[in-house]
Amino acid sequence: MGEKRLVIKIGEWSPSAQFVAALVCVPAVFLLAYPLFLLAGMVAGIDLDAFHNVISGQEAAPGSLKYLQFAQHCSLFILPVLVWSLLVEGRIASYTGLNRFPRPEYIMLAVLMALVIIPVNSYATYLNAGLNLPEWLSGAELWVDARDDQAELLTSLMIRSGSLSVLLVNLFVLALIPAIGEELFFRGLLINLLRNMVKNHHLIIIMTAVVFSALHFQFSGLIPRILLGVVYGYLYIWSRSIWLPAVAHFINNAIPVFFSRFHEWETVSGTATDLAADKSLFPAVSVIALAVLMLYSRRVLNSSPHSS
Repeated sequence: MGEKRLVIKIGEWSPSAQFVAALVCVPAVFLLAYPLFLLAGMVAGIDLDAFHNVISGQEAAPGSLKYLQFAQHCSLFILPVLVWSLLVEGRIASYTGLNRFPRPEYIMLAVLMALVIIPVNSYATYLNAGLNLPEWLSGAELWVDARDDQAELLTSLMIRSGSLSVLLVNLFVLALIPAIGEELFFRGLLINLLRNMVKNHHLIIIMTAVVFSALHFQFSGLIPRILLGVVYGYLYIWSRSIWLPAVAHFINNAIPVFFSRFHEWETVSGTATDLAADKSLFPAVSVIALAVLMLYSRRVLNSSPHSS
């Protein structure tokens, strides 16, 4: 017997109608799912005011912060995309490429690319630090700076790792779940929606990278995240699978989490800032290596990207 499929035929709607439908679907699923996560957390004794407590200068348990982080990513990014995939194609996996698994050597290529881009992104962070908003946006700049400080504080509280088990939890909640969720949303959902309306895939990749960076609401990482979003976008377009950008994204997230196991987060973050501020470290070699890897990836992934 053939595979049973849910038939709503959203995939046959016009591109603009699909885009509007997605704008309805995503918040609708979030508004349904997030309260359920909060209810489950309340039953489990999670402090549901943990984020607010930190922002207001009070103490909060790291476990509660991690649970709320997990709940937000699942209900805002992962579940809406899976529901949308089901509505469009009647199946969960094929719309975003979850069912297309890259060959092992291409997974290693994504890991290598994630490592090579680190010096490039460090210099992008240095350039980002020199940006200032116009005077007439001074109020917005103060708000953005406050958001950056809040994000740094939340990260420092969540990322603390006193044991191997805590490190594994941190890698799951702070590295793996955000990598899968954000790639499903920004590459798997947004790129597929835009490619029905915009024919230039380079423009689509840049657009989604800008949205990806902007929605983090952290001005200090605006340029570096756009650069990462561009790389992840090309990996998705070329491989037609969500797994390669998710692997590269996971490596990018996991490195600071891993090193925070051996040093305080303030030390890890401060070291990254010092490296970014050193203009002598302009990564010319890394830029060339990244360009070569990107060109090689385009060639091999367009030929046979997936395992048989």
